[in-house]
Amino acid sequence: MQDIPTLHEEAEIDIAAPLAKTQLVSTASAKLSYLIDQVVKHQEDEQMIIFFENENVAYYLASTLEMVSLPPS
Repeated sequence: MQDIPTLHEEAEIDIAAPLAKTQLVSTASAKLSYLIDQVVKHQEDEQMIIFFENENVAYYLASTLEMVSLPPS
């Protein structure tokens, strides 16, 4: 358990150059892909509330939005 890096330590780990150039094109879910596209498209001008029925949706949505919002290296 001691060898597992913390979230802060993971942020400091250098990403291999080829992986740093990858892009998120889509997800396995058409609904999630559409939702992400719309959030990214309107995030500058609008405030949004997203309702969901399952906690897994919140996890996938948060993970994807975190990846999308990372500044390019």
